[in-house]
Amino acid sequence: MSTQVAAGSNGVLHASHHTSGGRIAYGQCAEGCGDAQQWQWAELDSVAFAQNTRLAVGADQRVHLVYSYSSGAFSHTLVYATCASGCGAAANWTKTELPMPADCDSPQNSGLVLDAQGRLSFLMSDFNDRKACLVTCAGNCSSAASWQSGVVASIPQNSPRSAFVLAGHGTTLHMLFNDGQSALRYQSCTGQCTSQASWQLSQPLFWHAGWQLALAASPQGTLTVAYNQGTLPANAPADAKAFDNQLHLFECTSNCGAPSSWVGFSTGVTDGEHGVAITAGNGQVAVATAQTSGVKAYVCGRGGCGSPSSWGAGEIETITSLNAAMPDPTTLASCTVNGQPVAPQHAAWHPEKPAIAVGADALLIQVATNGLHTCPGLSPVSYPGNGRMHFVR
Repeated sequence: MSTQVAAGSNGVLHASHHTSGGRIAYGQCAEGCGDAQQWQWAELDSVAFAQNTRLAVGADQRVHLVYSYSSGAFSHTLVYATCASGCGAAANWTKTELPMPADCDSPQNSGLVLDAQGRLSFLMSDFNDRKACLVTCAGNCSSAASWQSGVVASIPQNSPRSAFVLAGHGTTLHMLFNDGQSALRYQSCTGQCTSQASWQLSQPLFWHAGWQLALAASPQGTLTVAYNQGTLPANAPADAKAFDNQLHLFECTSNCGAPSSWVGFSTGVTDGEHGVAITAGNGQVAVATAQTSGVKAYVCGRGGCGSPSSWGAGEIETITSLNAAMPDPTTLASCTVNGQPVAPQHAAWHPEKPAIAVGADALLIQVATNGLHTCPGLSPVSYPGNGRMHFVR
């Protein structure tokens, strides 16, 4: 399951997700969004092997959604769906199948960027996550012919798989990715962005190993990055490895291709090993993290988000409250020893893949869950669970 959330300028909150059963769902809520009954949900599609949804809402309140699915080992379909009003009803949506980029046919869960001129952009990757393709449309996006794509970043083929994330403000696109050498690099583009030559690439900025990475751009162009450092290789400097698996928050206000332009810190905790999300809106920067212990949120509302004193943090859900709210995981595990049913050695739910939006007076956080059980003498088995919505004032 993947999750996406957004806040419209009119105060309406939006959410989307797909399930392991292939259901593509969209929901919206105008008020009282802490009550599940206030949400309107529409099933937009039911497909085989659905993949990540991407969601954006324009200043005109038009909703844009991109998702993909696979109907076979080498058969993938990319879909753009849009709705101008009454989006809680599936009949008000139009869907268009898009051409799959020649070099990239795997999703990247880095969101859908809608720029100041109405251009839509998102990322795809190759199967090995060593290339990133930008897919973009400047207008009339319900016509497949309006979309273009091209490779905009790549790492050496013998490198570990990379994470790529995209953000935008005005008409500028911002991208952060792991260069395959345990470092994060930044690049930006202001035009002809499906050509890699149009992007300005930085030197290495931060140490990074793993997948958990998120980037946000404020309306004023300030960039904030949140990432779990992961475990650096043994030959990395000791002063860098000291921050392994910790959550980091950094901010840049200008000239972001220079390492010295970024100011930030490690939180000193291991938040985000199961997912990191970030958003900038309504004068705030907000981060959601998922980890074995539960779900947390960090909020910076006073500016100067490169300083620890500018952030507040709170626990949204503990692993105990999550497991109490979900179906009993021990009943979902079928274990046998010598042909006789036995209880699993371990069974629990864990949060993953958070998404976060800042509304006028609240945070909206949507989280996927993953079940894990271990039968006696066997390796752990994981399986997808239900999504969770959190409305935080």
